[in-house]
Amino acid sequence: MFKVIFVVLVLFFPYNISVEISMSIKNSDQERDLINSLLNKALKASYKNNFDEALKILNDASSYQIAQMNTKKTYQEIYHQKLKYTKKRQKQKIINKKRDKKIIYLTFDDAPSKGTNNVIQMINKLNVPVTMFVVGFHIDSSDQNRKLFKKLLQNKNMLVGNHTYSHAHHRYERFYESGAKNVIKDIKKNYDLIRKYQNKTDIPYTRLAGRNVFRLPNLKTNDNYISKRQLKKEEKVYDALWQRGFYLYGWDIEWGFDYKTGKFQKTIEQFVKKIENMNDNNLATTKNKVIVLMHDRMFQEKYKTKKMLKMLIEKLRKNGWEFETMSSYIKYNEIQNPKYTQKSKLYDIDDFIKKNRKNYKNISNFTNLMIYD
Repeated sequence: MFKVIFVVLVLFFPYNISVEISMSIKNSDQERDLINSLLNKALKASYKNNFDEALKILNDASSYQIAQMNTKKTYQEIYHQKLKYTKKRQKQKIINKKRDKKIIYLTFDDAPSKGTNNVIQMINKLNVPVTMFVVGFHIDSSDQNRKLFKKLLQNKNMLVGNHTYSHAHHRYERFYESGAKNVIKDIKKNYDLIRKYQNKTDIPYTRLAGRNVFRLPNLKTNDNYISKRQLKKEEKVYDALWQRGFYLYGWDIEWGFDYKTGKFQKTIEQFVKKIENMNDNNLATTKNKVIVLMHDRMFQEKYKTKKMLKMLIEKLRKNGWEFETMSSYIKYNEIQNPKYTQKSKLYDIDDFIKKNRKNYKNISNFTNLMIYD
């Protein structure tokens, strides 16, 4: 097209005018190529989400009068690209926030005891959900402890779990070596005692005496602090409890306490730092979930340590931790016990039992244990 125009110009205009026009056409072509190159660069930059760079290139291109229409279209395309990217980032931030949610489970063993009242007062004041694993022998030991136990059951912030009836009389090896029937009998006795007051058919949240063991639908771990020889004797007891329907919960970290001196083994700063390190390095049993073990008797009046519990909770809150009871630990996780192939989600335990009675032997045993005429 330009060649035809050039020939016509040469024929009808003097030589010097024709040369000027041809140079103008040549410059126009070069300018157009340059503008197209700039617009392509701007688009490429926007596709890589480098929007500042894209807009800078567009500003350079818009200085050419011939480019005004094209740059306007490119501006619109980059604007939509940026809008799309912003929405995507916002959506990803929400997903990441949910994924990175840090949950802390404060659990107290051996209740009821002299420190139980102080724990109740503090968690009510700060409105913090916790789990209390109770020992049946302690409940039956006095009227005062029975009253304390009832207070635990009535507390909206408290989940009550089973910590055996006898606590193995603190002779753990002898207790587990006595056989699965005796251990089940002891734990079942405590479960019946809890149910007598509670009158519920919840999952029997259980923590073994003196052993850090998990037996859950999607999780199986043993205590790393006992010998392999001893584990060989005890492991079949843990498995028998699971087959009987008890869900066993261990812990990730313990806040140690010296009962002779009345002092904690770690300061609050040291302990919280250890929790953060555990979570950051994925050292907890379940990602972004840390189970803390304490004992309520640590907080009895004679030690003057109630304020320490308050300071721990406030520090954890400040660091972005959310508090929950053990009831949520596996609530939204997929059940995938290696012994069984079926997959399901545990939202409602009663509904789950009905649907999976045939497929899950342990759930069938669980119903035999839990449901009474």
